[in-house]
Amino acid sequence: MNMGQMLLVLLAVMLFSTILITTYSNLYTATDIVYKVMFQMQGLKIADRYIQKIDAELFGNSTFVEIHDFYHKDSPFNPGNPDTTMTINDVDYNVWWDSNYCNSSGDISEPDSTYQKIDIIIFCTPMGPDTLWIGTRDKPISKIFIDMEG
Repeated sequence: MNMGQMLLVLLAVMLFSTILITTYSNLYTATDIVYKVMFQMQGLKIADRYIQKIDAELFGNSTFVEIHDFYHKDSPFNPGNPDTTMTINDVDYNVWWDSNYCNSSGDISEPDSTYQKIDIIIFCTPMGPDTLWIGTRDKPISKIFIDMEG
């Protein structure tokens, strides 16, 4: 094998290894995105579960004030102390909620209002040390309820 052929073989090996590494890297990135979206969708389903539960309580035997008293927190959000934890497929979803009286647009400046806003924050660590947030302190998953009896 002469010098030119050896250079061509080394160039081919470098090109093949670069293509292989890039392909595996892209597959890993795509898989990571798919899994994170799957965990976010599960978190949104959990948030929807609690919103539907509160809806059912309001249509059932709980009053508007009882809902506020049960879901309202005087202390600020604390990730180390969730209100409840749901384990689904070996992943712990930490759920934190808060209820505040508000106006019709969600501003919590009116303490005695016929509107009530429920904020839900969910976080989990599905794949290692990174925390996946489904709703944050600044942008929680929110729903505004109106007192139909008041």
